Amino acid sequence: MKLNSDFILEILKIFFWIFTFILGIAISILVLIFFFTIFGIDMGSLKEIKISITLFSGKIKDIQSLGKLKSIFILGYSILEGLLQLVFFLTVIKILKKISLNSTFSTGIYFLISKIAKLALLIGSLSFFVNIGNELIHGNLNISADLNSKSLQFFLVSGVVYIIAQVYKRAVDLQNESDLTI
Repeated sequence: MKLNSDFILEILKIFFWIFTFILGIAISILVLIFFFTIFGIDMGSLKEIKISITLFSGKIKDIQSLGKLKSIFILGYSILEGLLQLVFFLTVIKILKKISLNSTFSTGIYFLISKIAKLALLIGSLSFFVNIGNELIHGNLNISADLNSKSLQFFLVSGVVYIIAQVYKRAVDLQNESDLTI
């Protein structure tokens, strides 16, 4: 059992590191596009590269053709959301590194789990309000409970992780109490 659990933890760490690495590259590219857009630097043939981000899907030149203010807003939001997700992934990696199957319940892991819940809530809220703002700007406000909505998914993750954090906190308290009674 312990061998399977250790193996699964290692596989999860590898996948989260891969996603974190890819996300870091994507954020770096968005930052470059952001600065090229702000300073009006010609990107040459790189303008033809197609990207897909939360508020836009198309070629880089199409983002820049929206105008400086809209481009900066779209790219800035995408960078901010990416950075929050990067912190989210790094926090999960910290938990995976700290988890010891011999001594599972610790206050440090509780705080990391709580941090994940807060980050998920922040990402979900930011996504929700930016999507509403985007729809208001384009004049097609549509608030729905679409289960495929990224903001709704982050709200659900936040709620579930928060509940897990509270149960985990209770387990930490019971573990501490048990350690004192021996």
